[in-house]
Amino acid sequence: MLIYFFTLLIFIPYKIRKPEVLTVNTLSEMEKVIHSTTFSVVLHIDSQDSASPLLKDQFIRASSLFNHNGSFCIIDSSKSESQLRKYGQQAPCLVLFKQKREWLILPYPRNEDSLLFLFNHFFSQKLVTMNNRADFLSCFGHFDFTLLTPPELVQQVMSLRFQISAYVGNMEILVCDKKFLQQSFTIKNNEIGIYRAEDQTIQSIQPNIDSIFEATIPVFRHFVTTDFRQPDSTFVAFLGTQQDSNLKDVDELLFNLSIKFPNFVIGYLEPKLQYIARHATMQKFDNLPTIITFSPSDRSYFPINDPKLFNLPFNKEQWMKDAELYLSMINKGKIKRKYHSEPVPKNNKNDLVEKIVGDTYDSFMKDQRHDLYVMYVESNNGVCNEALSEFQKAAEVARNIRFGVIDVILNSSPRKFPQIHKLPYVRFYPSKNRTNDVPFLHSMKRDDFLRFAMKFGSQNYKFDVPKKSKSEFRNEISIFNKIISQLPPDDQNKMEPYFKKMWFEVGLKSGISRPDDEDEL
Repeated sequence: MLIYFFTLLIFIPYKIRKPEVLTVNTLSEMEKVIHSTTFSVVLHIDSQDSASPLLKDQFIRASSLFNHNGSFCIIDSSKSESQLRKYGQQAPCLVLFKQKREWLILPYPRNEDSLLFLFNHFFSQKLVTMNNRADFLSCFGHFDFTLLTPPELVQQVMSLRFQISAYVGNMEILVCDKKFLQQSFTIKNNEIGIYRAEDQTIQSIQPNIDSIFEATIPVFRHFVTTDFRQPDSTFVAFLGTQQDSNLKDVDELLFNLSIKFPNFVIGYLEPKLQYIARHATMQKFDNLPTIITFSPSDRSYFPINDPKLFNLPFNKEQWMKDAELYLSMINKGKIKRKYHSEPVPKNNKNDLVEKIVGDTYDSFMKDQRHDLYVMYVESNNGVCNEALSEFQKAAEVARNIRFGVIDVILNSSPRKFPQIHKLPYVRFYPSKNRTNDVPFLHSMKRDDFLRFAMKFGSQNYKFDVPKKSKSEFRNEISIFNKIISQLPPDDQNKMEPYFKKMWFEVGLKSGISRPDDEDEL
C-alpha cells in the first residue's frame, strides 16, 4: 500500500503538467491560449527566416522558467498577417497579454538575457523604487531604451510605453527616487529620463509621445522600407550579405560615421531590401559588402570613382578611412550627384509623341507655350505599348498640344517625377498654370485623352469625339474609387470634384450608378 501511494505521488504531477509552449496554426487557436490564463505571451515568427529556429529555441528555453506564470504560444506570421498589420509590426515580434488584453507589443529582444529580463518584469508586475547608482546600474541596459521615472509619473509613463512600444520596441521602465534622478542624471522636475543604449546617453524629456519619439531617433539605422519614404534625404547604406559575421564591427563603423556626418541618413541595408539601392543606382552590386550613397525619391546617387575604396575583405579601420574620404568629397562637391538618362534622341521635336530622356525632361517640362501631355512608361511592356499607341492617335488630332513619353525605369531627373501609382501613367500640364496639373485616370484610349484635354486645356479645344455612355461611366466609377486612395492628397482634392461633376451630369449620384438608362451623353 505504501509503495502504491508513493507511485501516485510520482505520477500525478506528470499527468497535470501543461506543455510549455504551444504552436498554433490559426488566430482562433491563439485566442484560446490567451483566454486560458491571466498572463500570455505570443511569439509571431517567420518560418522562412533562417534565424527563426534560433529565436524559437531561445523562446522555448526562456518560457520554461516561467511556465507556471502563464501561457506561451508560437504562431507563423503567414497565419497572423492581420494582427501584425494591426500592430504595425513585422516578425519576429512578441505580444504580451494581461487579462486577455495587449499589455505590450514589441520586436523580439536583441538577446536571450533581455528576453529573460522582459519575462521577469512582465510576470512579476512589481515596481521597485531605486535610490542609488548600484541598484540602477544592475538593472538597466537590456533594451535599446530605458525610461527613468519618479514614482508620481509611473502610470503616465506606463501608458506612454504601451502606446509607443509598437514603433520603437520595448522600453524598460525604472522607477527611481526623485532626488536620485535630479542629482545623478540632472532630470528636471516633472520630466522623465530616457537612456539610449546606442550612444549610452541619458537626457531629460517631457513625459509625452512626441518627446519620446524625438529622443529615440537613431544615430544610425538597420534600414526598413519605411525609412526610405523621407522625400529629401540622402542615404548612406552599408550593403551586407547573408553571411555577415562581423555585424558588431559594421554597427560600430556606422555609428561613428553617423556622428561625423549628421547630414546623411546612415544605416545597414540587409540583402532582402537591397533592391531599393539597385533601383536607385541601376548597379548590380555583385561584390558585397560595399557602401553606396543614394536618394530613392529621385533615383540619384553618388558614384564611387576610386577603385581603391571599400576593397574586400571588410576591415573596420580601413573602411572607416575610405568612408570618411568618400563622404567628405560628396560634402565638398567633388563627387557630383548622378542621374540616369538614355541617349538624347536626334530630330525628336517633329515626332507626334516626343521621346523624353533624363537629360531632356527638365527642358521639356519648362515649355510654357504649350499644354503638355506626358506618359510615363516602362519600355517593352505590353500594356504600356498599347497605351502609347492610343496616345499617338490622340497626338495626331491634338496638334496644338505637346505630347511626350519617358521610360521611368531607365531615366531619372533633378526635376522629380510625379507620384506614380501604376504604369502606364499619364499627366496633363496646362501651360497657363502648371500648378493645375492633373493625373489622367480614365481608360487609356484616344477619345478619353482628347476629352480630358478639352476639360483641362488652357485653350478651348474642340475635338470631334463621341460622348461617353452611362455604362462606360459606371465602369470608370469602380476603377476611380480604387485609385483615389492611392493618390497624393493634392491630386485627390483636384480629381474628386471633377468626377463628381461628371457623375452628376449623367445622373449618377456620388459615384453610385442606377441600373437603368444607357443613354449617351
